[in-house]
Amino acid sequence: MSPLSSLLQTLINSALSSIDPYRLTYQHLNQKKVKTELKRFKNIYVIGFGKAGYKMAVAAEEALGSYLTAGYVNIPKPPPSNKLKKITLQLASHPLPRAKNIAASQKIVALAQKAQSSDLVICLISGGGSALLTLPAPPLKLSDIKQTFDLLIRQTTASINEINIIRKHLSQVKGGRLAEICHPAKVHSLIISDVVNNDLSTISSGPTYPDTSTFSDAWSIIKKYKLENKLSAAVKRYLQQGKDGIIPDTPKPNSPIFQKGKVKNIIIGDSHTALIKLKQTAASLGLKPIILPDFLQGEVKKCANKFTGLLQQASANSCLIASGETVVRVKGKGQGGRNQEFVLQILKKMPKKLLKQIELASLGTDGIDGFCPTEVAGAYANYKLYQQIKKQGLDIVAFQKNNDSYHFFKKINGHIITGPTGTNVGDLVVAVKF
Repeated sequence: MSPLSSLLQTLINSALSSIDPYRLTYQHLNQKKVKTELKRFKNIYVIGFGKAGYKMAVAAEEALGSYLTAGYVNIPKPPPSNKLKKITLQLASHPLPRAKNIAASQKIVALAQKAQSSDLVICLISGGGSALLTLPAPPLKLSDIKQTFDLLIRQTTASINEINIIRKHLSQVKGGRLAEICHPAKVHSLIISDVVNNDLSTISSGPTYPDTSTFSDAWSIIKKYKLENKLSAAVKRYLQQGKDGIIPDTPKPNSPIFQKGKVKNIIIGDSHTALIKLKQTAASLGLKPIILPDFLQGEVKKCANKFTGLLQQASANSCLIASGETVVRVKGKGQGGRNQEFVLQILKKMPKKLLKQIELASLGTDGIDGFCPTEVAGAYANYKLYQQIKKQGLDIVAFQKNNDSYHFFKKINGHIITGPTGTNVGDLVVAVKF
């Protein structure tokens, strides 16, 4: 890690170790009741996609042993080593999908289609899975998908829920369709959640979870933002055919696919897992932990200002712990990410007197914060850093206006660098008041 205090390092390391994908996956599959159930199946296939995919795959292969038949798992980066024998790792791009994502996803679908009623499909899902499992519904092409979401993100104020509704209805695998492909096999999805409130329909766009939205909902969103004449002809035609009932909708909660326990979606790790571990570690160090679950929601500056207020009110030896994922309104041409922007705002708003009493860190649990020339997890703040800002005469407002938090913290050596963690449960903030 970067030059953090030993206290913050201990707290952060405890959080990251608690959400280790290998441990979470192996722990679940090695349960006695799970082992007993595995004996019922003729074949067990593993499919997966996400930033935690490699470690989850290693744990699955070790825990399943001779029960495992075969598997494919899509991951964003080459693993440090690969000793897998039955599960094939496939490199796919993130956050923007490319042609190789489609090719890798087709192999996952082909394996899922082989599964029969006597088989089990174990699906390993983690953050980033929505991009890593990309398969446009025919006759749509990747270019159609990219153009549609570029419109939604850049030219509208559509919410993530609205974007997900469109995403599900242009895909062969999202919105419960992957479970549909696996049918009649039994499906157990093991999920490491990076989504606030663990909404199963949102995590990786809910590939094995029933979808309550419809093609009509998707078309209403298109009309709401007046995109009818901006969509590609293929996307417009596809959505209209779905709305008219020519194309079957995504599988709903009452679908036979989801009845009689045929599909189980099991969250094996999330931000709350990390928060609980942080609470235990802070208490063992003589601190008074205060947990703020799902606190990091909405615009980053507002969240940072609210957090500053809570720090001002906190008593000595308090340890504030928050989780979630904020939103940055990008207006400048700089580089950075949510966590760096959060700490930058803290440094701007926090009274000098209070800065002498606190140490604070904000980081992405995947070890990646936004778009930066080199990968950083986030940033930290304390009084020594504040003194560096004054010494160098850095203008926080100017860096904020240009959304250039990366270069700001680079100048004062304020980055947190963990390297890729192989997991992802959103963002964490840890602050200690002395």
